[in-house]
Amino acid sequence: MNIFITGGAGYIGSALVNYLIKKEHRITVVDNFYKGRAENLFPNAINLKDKLSLHKVDIRDSEKIKELLIKEKPDAVIHCAAIVDAFTTNSPDKEILCREVIRDGTINLWKISRELGVKQFVNTSTVSLYSNGKDLTEDSKKEPLSNYAKMKWEAEEFIMKHPGMKTTSLRPATVVGYAPGIRYETVINLFMMYAATGQTLPVFQKALDNEKTFLDILDICRAYGFCLKNLDKVAGKSFNVVSYNITMREFINKLKKHFPNLKINLIDNANVSQQVYTVSGEKFNSLGFVPKPNLDKQIDLMKKYFDRQSEVNKNLLRDSLG
Repeated sequence: MNIFITGGAGYIGSALVNYLIKKEHRITVVDNFYKGRAENLFPNAINLKDKLSLHKVDIRDSEKIKELLIKEKPDAVIHCAAIVDAFTTNSPDKEILCREVIRDGTINLWKISRELGVKQFVNTSTVSLYSNGKDLTEDSKKEPLSNYAKMKWEAEEFIMKHPGMKTTSLRPATVVGYAPGIRYETVINLFMMYAATGQTLPVFQKALDNEKTFLDILDICRAYGFCLKNLDKVAGKSFNVVSYNITMREFINKLKKHFPNLKINLIDNANVSQQVYTVSGEKFNSLGFVPKPNLDKQIDLMKKYFDRQSEVNKNLLRDSLG
C-alpha cells in the first residue's frame, strides 16, 4: 500500500514508519520537524529510498498538503501530527497553537483527503479525552483537562460525524517504550532513562500503588497495521488502544531486575498523587487485535540504546576536538 503519514518523524511516527516499511508498504512522511527528527526514520530505511519519501511541511499548510496528496496518491492517510506533552498546552499561546494544529489541521487534512478520494483515514486521538476514571470505555464521559485533549476531541467529533470517507479514530493510552524518536514526558520512559543513566528516580510515595494504563510503542504500530488490514471492520468507529495496567511499584520492581543498583528517592508530598486512570481496550480487541506488550524488552532496549549512544558520543566528541 501507499501510505501518507503526518508527524512521521516524531515518537510514534518514527516507530510506525520503520514498522510499515518492514511490511513492504511505501511511505510518504510529512513533518515540520518541530519535535521530530529526520534521523529517526532511517534505522531500517537508509537504503530504501524507493519506499520512503520525506517532506518538510507544516500540517497547517493546506496548499502544500494537497499538492503532496495529489502527487503521491496514497491509499491511506495515518494522521499522527500534533502538539504533544498535553499539560504544557494549558496556556493562551498554546491554546491557539493546539486549535490550529490539532483541531483545524486534522479537519482540513481529513477534508482534503476526502476530496481527493483517499480510501482510508486513520486519526490519532487520545484517552486524555476522559480525564480520569477506572476501566473507561469509548462511551465514557468526555472531560478533557488540557487544550491538547480538548482539540483532539473536537477534531475527532467532526471527522467521525461527517460522511464521505472510511475513517477510524484510535485513542492510544500513554505510549511507552523505545523508538528512534523516543520522548521523556511519560513517567515510564523518563524512569527508564534515569535508570539507564544511573540517575535517582524521584517517586511520589502516595502514587506508588495507583494503577494506570499504558500502550507499548510496538502495539500502537500493530494497531495502525490492523486498521489497514481491516478497513471495513474499523471504519466509522473510535477505539481505545491499550497494552496493560501497571502501578508504579510494579514498574519499579521490574526496573530493579535490570538495574540492581537502582536508586530511588521516595517523596512524601501530600499534594501530589497519581490519578486512578485505567482504560478498557476490549472494543478494539474484540475485533481480533491482540496486544503483545513486553515491558522487560523495552527496558532492555533502553539500556542498550544508552550504552550504544554513550560510545557514539565519546567517539564524536574525540573526533570533533581533534
